[in-house]
Amino acid sequence: MRPYLHRATVCVVPLRMGSGTRMKIFEAMACGKAVVSTSIGAEGLPVRSGCNIALADNPEEFAAKVVELCKMRAKRMEMGKQARALVAESYAWPAVGEQISTLLHKIHGRKRSANNAGASPDFAHELPVQSTTL
Repeated sequence: MRPYLHRATVCVVPLRMGSGTRMKIFEAMACGKAVVSTSIGAEGLPVRSGCNIALADNPEEFAAKVVELCKMRAKRMEMGKQARALVAESYAWPAVGEQISTLLHKIHGRKRSANNAGASPDFAHELPVQSTTL
């Protein structure tokens, strides 16, 4: 998909029914592209319309946003920049690794408190928890 995304001027995600994950939006955002979608298409994503995505729910407004971004290079580039920053900040490997590390530390703490007087669970020595970059 990346070669097609990199050649795109604007990525259009006109979903009218919601199900599954919204990876197509994050993939376009990771490529630094301005995305136009519907509220349903971006449902559950931490996006801000007009900042890192353009959202429109009726056909006329949707088309107008696509045309506007195609014509306004500076606006399109800034939206793509903001979109990429969102994905890099929250979903790149270092960020995900940190989230997993935090979760494992929490789980480890709960297991420890459940094992009378702070005794370590049997598996604790096997869980070196670090953030990794891939």
